[in-house]
Amino acid sequence: MPVSADELCRGGMSYPVAIEVARQMNAGLTNGSAAKLMAVGMPGEQAKELARQINAGAFDSHKLALTNVNPALANTLKRTSGI
Repeated sequence: MPVSADELCRGGMSYPVAIEVARQMNAGLTNGSAAKLMAVGMPGEQAKELARQINAGAFDSHKLALTNVNPALANTLKRTSGI
């Protein structure tokens, strides 16, 4: 199931960031880029952790929450990843 930027926005992510996150997640493994996430406004540590998890193909909502990602949004990312 593809990740929807609209669903990420409803979870609290800004639209430009949600579009880039959805694009990277839908592109699959090894497509996570912290630089691209930071370029659209995601804070550095969050971008690095999310890119690591996209590249690994495994989402850990607890690790995302530790980088100050909204816990509800972290759960949405994990759920929509299909992993």
